[in-house]
Amino acid sequence: MEVRGETRLDAALKRVPVAGGRGVCVLISDLLTDGWETGVSSLLYRRQQVSVLQMMAPQELAPEFSGALRLMDSEGGPSCDVQVSADALKRYGEVLAGFLEERAAFCYRRGIGYGLVSSGMELEGELLRTLVRAGVVLGR
Repeated sequence: MEVRGETRLDAALKRVPVAGGRGVCVLISDLLTDGWETGVSSLLYRRQQVSVLQMMAPQELAPEFSGALRLMDSEGGPSCDVQVSADALKRYGEVLAGFLEERAAFCYRRGIGYGLVSSGMELEGELLRTLVRAGVVLGR
């Protein structure tokens, strides 16, 4: 598989085939794409029960670095040289918290199950508990 181009999550979700009537859709995404809300809303409009799992890397959720760094875009975009200080990490944490809260609030206001998952989670433990809390799977 080769990664290239822009992700159009909104357009892709609008094209999800829905066999007449109610259904279940689970979206697993980092939700970094503009317009994802429109695509999710289109699923609700088509009477789908939607759950959203926002997946992020452990390094995105709790970066553990400092000093001079070169950030590489994993999707082929330009690199960026940055200087990371304690203040910059604090500000990153604040912006990340707001970013995550906006996405969770969008889902909760619409009755959409939402869970934040880390790509570093183990399936049998933490990830399964998150899926139960988000309403994606039933717990015991």
